[in-house]
Amino acid sequence: MAASITWNPSLNTNLTLNSGLSKGLKVGFGTFAMDSEYATGGESLTIFNNTECVLAQPRGGYVFDYDITNSKMKALYCDNNATVAASTPTNFVEVASSADLSALSDVPFVAFGWD
Repeated sequence: MAASITWNPSLNTNLTLNSGLSKGLKVGFGTFAMDSEYATGGESLTIFNNTECVLAQPRGGYVFDYDITNSKMKALYCDNNATVAASTPTNFVEVASSADLSALSDVPFVAFGWD
């Protein structure tokens, strides 16, 4: 069975980057720093007024998952001993609350969104 695709309606049928930019799409490259006291559910990270996608490079053994709805960056790590649901394809678990992730001070990302 094949995966299905849903295109962003803001771009209509013209899916080129130039078309998106001409319609107000923003592309941002930068780095972010995690805090010394991680909050369950992720750390607040607002990039654009309407962020569509954030891709962050793994750093220090952690991978990152941007929660678009809540504008938060979650930090995850692989725990081979974790008990996961049968539908979960990996053993990635969220970092524990209050963990010190301040050593992650230069995590590169690229973001797409609208202001």
